[in-house]
Amino acid sequence: MFYLKKLLLLKLSITISSAFFLMGCASLLTRDQQEISVKVTCKGNLFQAYCTARNTKGIWDFETPQTKLIFRDSTPLEIICYGPSVGNYGVRQYPGLNPLVAGNFLAGGALGIAIDASKNSLWIYPSVIEIENKFCKNFIK
Repeated sequence: MFYLKKLLLLKLSITISSAFFLMGCASLLTRDQQEISVKVTCKGNLFQAYCTARNTKGIWDFETPQTKLIFRDSTPLEIICYGPSVGNYGVRQYPGLNPLVAGNFLAGGALGIAIDASKNSLWIYPSVIEIENKFCKNFIK
């Protein structure tokens, strides 16, 4: 009988420890930053452009094609680009739900989701963002 109580207590402690570990699962396994690769194309070919990406967490200037480290956010990532002989163009990329948040549904519940949301680990942008420069068709034959 004593052995069964100890075994039950051990199982209970492992279950509780696992639940606390999985709370904020995405926050534990990822950072509040992510890499995105931005490519600008013209008629299907890579096109060099100067771009600015922004969300409420920061502004990043870069030249494409390039991979950039940005802060995750629940707001859209706006990318505005410009190149020689063409005007400004860009995209607004909305974040999706980070797949690692699924651990919260298994054990962390609302508290885990709140932890991930507060650390911006709840959201993720696509890792590759391709922008078609519609203006280049007027200049490049």
